[in-house]
Amino acid sequence: MPCPFCGAEAVRVASATRTTNADDGARLKYRERLSRCARCGEEFFTHEQSLAASRSRASVLRAHQGLLAPEEIRSIRARYGLSQAELERMLGLGAKTVVRWERGTVRQSQAADLLLRIVAEDRLRAERLAAGVGVTLAEEGRIHRTALAKR
Repeated sequence: MPCPFCGAEAVRVASATRTTNADDGARLKYRERLSRCARCGEEFFTHEQSLAASRSRASVLRAHQGLLAPEEIRSIRARYGLSQAELERMLGLGAKTVVRWERGTVRQSQAADLLLRIVAEDRLRAERLAAGVGVTLAEEGRIHRTALAKR
């Protein structure tokens, strides 16, 4: 791939340590891979590198805040037999929010994390939230095959 800045065929994949600030002011380090031109020195991301960098940054912030991991969110949703869109409706979230949480590209807020934990621990509350927006949960202890197909 040629460098988008100088056109040289000297682009290499590099690794860099970056820092990000948590909401409490803590400075957290994470690693990312990027493309760097050996001729002009410019750094840039491919689409895949950009997504991976977002995931890496979100992961260190999520861990620092003690938020649920993407696989834990996916597990809560699967336990109730919900599609991502159904969980979004149930929790009053915007479209593709759960997709981004489950892919790890975006971390949920502490408020959303608390709501997810309440829903995970209290089936009755989950049923009330779901019923309020016309969503049906899978029977307790059973995951609907259609929910697995919707992932």
